Amino acid sequence: MNDSSSNSLAPPPPLPPLPPSDGSQSSSPAPTSSLSTHDYIESSKSRIATITSHDKPESPDGDATDSTKLSQTQKMLQQLLKDPLLSDLAKLNNEDNISLEEVDTLIALETGTAFEIRVERDGLEPIVVRQNSTIADIKKLIRLKIEHQKKQNAELGSNRKIS
Repeated sequence: MNDSSSNSLAPPPPLPPLPPSDGSQSSSPAPTSSLSTHDYIESSKSRIATITSHDKPESPDGDATDSTKLSQTQKMLQQLLKDPLLSDLAKLNNEDNISLEEVDTLIALETGTAFEIRVERDGLEPIVVRQNSTIADIKKLIRLKIEHQKKQNAELGSNRKIS
């Protein structure tokens, strides 16, 4: 008695609801149940791109416009880091300057369009690679990661006090 319909897989359970907003993020639209996770991520990315665009300021006092954009960007990044989908971003980047590429990389990793590669080298962190990357792309990423790590180690060494 082979009943193939009884052996079929059940659909996956629905995603858990997003945490309720505490009201402090009233300037930014909070995700609602009508938005899918993908739509929310895309709208967040477009807001970041709009804020961080490097267009020339239209006002004569460019410094004020730049500082306003910088403060808006920092506020937006702090709000995004509170999002459960992007909470791992702070772990990937120990510095406070998180770029749009890092956000895109984390989103690609979460959605399954990228994967991590671990290179067995002294203290080298995992490298996130998109699925359509070539060997040349991967070599370039490894080279950049090593250079970035050397730069960080040099900065840490110059800041160290010897008593």
